[in-house]
Amino acid sequence: MKIGYLILAHKNPEQVLRLVSRLVTSESYFFIHIDKSVSDTPFKYVLKGINHVYFLECDSRSDGVWGGFGIVQASINLMRHALSQVPNGYIILLSGQDYPLRSGQRIQSFFEQSSLDAYVFAESIPTSFWNMGGLDRLNLYRLNLSADRFDFVMLPSILEKSFYSKRVLQKVYAILRRGKKKTLFKILRKRRHPNDIKPFGGSQWWVISSNLARQILNFIDDHPAFLKYHQDTLLADEIFIQTIIHHIIKNNNTLKIAPSLTYTNWERKHVPLPVTFEHSDFEELKEASKTHLFARKFDIDRDTKILDRIDTELLS
Repeated sequence: MKIGYLILAHKNPEQVLRLVSRLVTSESYFFIHIDKSVSDTPFKYVLKGINHVYFLECDSRSDGVWGGFGIVQASINLMRHALSQVPNGYIILLSGQDYPLRSGQRIQSFFEQSSLDAYVFAESIPTSFWNMGGLDRLNLYRLNLSADRFDFVMLPSILEKSFYSKRVLQKVYAILRRGKKKTLFKILRKRRHPNDIKPFGGSQWWVISSNLARQILNFIDDHPAFLKYHQDTLLADEIFIQTIIHHIIKNNNTLKIAPSLTYTNWERKHVPLPVTFEHSDFEELKEASKTHLFARKFDIDRDTKILDRIDTELLS
């Protein structure tokens, strides 16, 4: 059975090489998207000796502005490329800062024995784990002021009562002051999620069968308005694919789904989230390896010892 790993990366070519090297089997294929804001040359250089590695070229690369739609578009483009090499098997979305908790061969064996169609965590919106249940993401327009992280505003339509407040008008002024007045044309219309599609939200990181991937792409091709709507969604990477998966499953109850196989820690206090794991977190990751195949996130600029210990004690 073939496995297609879709990897979204923007930094640390050596770390991406290490990730790929740990996942290599005779049946593994790697489809890599390097953020358009950085050069992909260093990544291609370090990975040039590994078989079945494919990079998205410039016309298929996106700017991964935090919270924007670029990450979703990159995932869609990777999925399309992957199906050409992995028509039957599983498609796995990872970031360049993920790392396996089991060896590539054990991961291969896991999926050879699997009969499920998707591994993804998502709940219907509104959900208890997001502020405002996530409804702000669906009902407000996300408008970028720049490509910088968190440099955006959330606005309702001018047809909504909530538009007419001092706080919203201050945001409009910020857009005008930054020379982004053309983006305001969007708010002339109400923003409403399609009534016939129940929204779901959750973890960005998923595993899907090749068959389900084809159905997702067919849905996207058949519903261009759905894609256009989510181009203005805050953190659409946590909603777009998840909603489509659940919509397809709703209409085909033979499909089977299970929780995500990527472990992240969003619970720790007084640190940036999700947690960037270090050597002191090994026991937590060892426990997570009983139910998960991957974890995120890691940064070799901060700590390589954690990866060394995973290699020695979990992947050997």
